Amino acid sequence: CAAKVPKDKLKKFVAVVNSYAGVTHNYRRSNEYNVWFTLIAPDQETLNKYLTEMRERTGVTDIISMTATQTFKIDATFEL
Repeated sequence: CAAKVPKDKLKKFVAVVNSYAGVTHNYRRSNEYNVWFTLIAPDQETLNKYLTEMRERTGVTDIISMTATQTFKIDATFEL
């Protein structure tokens, strides 16, 4: 997901996003959509629910959901 977060809402927005167990990455970017994060949900309905909650809890309404269309898994094993 990508969000357009005003500076005065940045700290609260990041805290709210990070409160969701399905968030695996959350970082700032230096462009119009300045906060990007990944959010794992069991289905599209739950994902939409989480994003709606985030909008309501933070007042940040411009959040774009960019749902993955393909999943890539890398198997990395190491002998110790």
